[in-house]
Amino acid sequence: MDNKGLIEISRYKKGAYVYIEGVEKATTFYYIQDGRVELISQGIKDYSLKDKTLGKGKIFGLIATMAGQKYLESAIALTDLEILVIPKKEFVQAVTKMPSIAFDALTQITSRECELIKELCVLLLHKHDQPDLPRIFDLGEYYSLNGYFESANYAYQKYLHYFPQGDKIQEARDRLKQIATHVKKSDASFRPEENSRSYPQNSIVFIEGEPCDDFFMIQKGQIKLTKISNNSETILAILKPGSFFGEVSMIESKPCPYSAIAFTDCEIIAINRPSFEAMLRAKPQVIANIVSQLCERLWLMYKQIDGALSQDPLARLFNTLLVGVENDKVDPSRSVSHKLSFGIKELIDMAGVKVGEGDDSIRRLSELGRLQVLQEEILISDVSEIQRRSEYYRKKQRLMYQSYRSVGLNL
Repeated sequence: MDNKGLIEISRYKKGAYVYIEGVEKATTFYYIQDGRVELISQGIKDYSLKDKTLGKGKIFGLIATMAGQKYLESAIALTDLEILVIPKKEFVQAVTKMPSIAFDALTQITSRECELIKELCVLLLHKHDQPDLPRIFDLGEYYSLNGYFESANYAYQKYLHYFPQGDKIQEARDRLKQIATHVKKSDASFRPEENSRSYPQNSIVFIEGEPCDDFFMIQKGQIKLTKISNNSETILAILKPGSFFGEVSMIESKPCPYSAIAFTDCEIIAINRPSFEAMLRAKPQVIANIVSQLCERLWLMYKQIDGALSQDPLARLFNTLLVGVENDKVDPSRSVSHKLSFGIKELIDMAGVKVGEGDDSIRRLSELGRLQVLQEEILISDVSEIQRRSEYYRKKQRLMYQSYRSVGLNL
């Protein structure tokens, strides 16, 4: 490869540190040309390391660099090492000269995203994540029991389509007849060649466990990503215009690990697999934007998991508020006000707070956090106070975590 510009080759002796976890803001990621690297974490995020040993042709340090955050782990040379040092601002140049980096980056991101979704499922829903086609029927049952009949109709229809020999086939048909009078409209449906799509509020774009060959970009409105288990919904994220979703199913060729639902009336662009693969080759700047955004989302998921590790519902709520502030690109260190575009129900769902704990925790949250909790939105009078409270609980949780580890126990 021609290494003109700011992309350089660095060499490390066996045992040397390439970078150290959490010490400074990441500005570069690395491509291994020769040798092997070990990734280790002493912090609470060590569950994030799916591949702890990497060899030739692999990249590391990507997520923290593209998200503009501190490194999530330390990188140590297991052998003498030769690596390309790629600054964030040179990502487009790197992808242009080595197109495989774009695919490797997206594969790493989606693989990590799957792992983090599983972790969130365990922490918030207390159940291991196992999306499959028969589960679509269970989602129909949840929606039907809770009065979301259009969504139930979508789920039962998809079960019939994807699982025609399933043992719930007659039940799905019966349920469709039972709810027919309650279904005011069908969820939006489109031909594969239709790229521009409109979804009314609460309609389903795709459902957990459903195969999906499209990658989506929001033009207008908001999309919420959700998981349902134990008759409870958890919101993984609320995405705004300019955001992307559907990347996991597209790149991993797996069923969707979450449902995507219109949080408001939405207009989105659907990009099919051939068009997406052509974009990987032809539009490195677009791919750089996608990678940066997905890395930022993963970083917020790390923080969401950190908060979910706490048993204190108040700590979970403060952490969720901070994630919401950072997701809106607001500097949490500044003493400014900010309005979040979700309300009390979404806050409780995203924090994984139990129904019985919610009312008292919300009252205490309002008193301590200088915020006003409304039904459809949350007004924070001072975001720096949210950061201060959240960091207090996170530090407390980390100390407890490390004390457990010191005696050989796990949380």
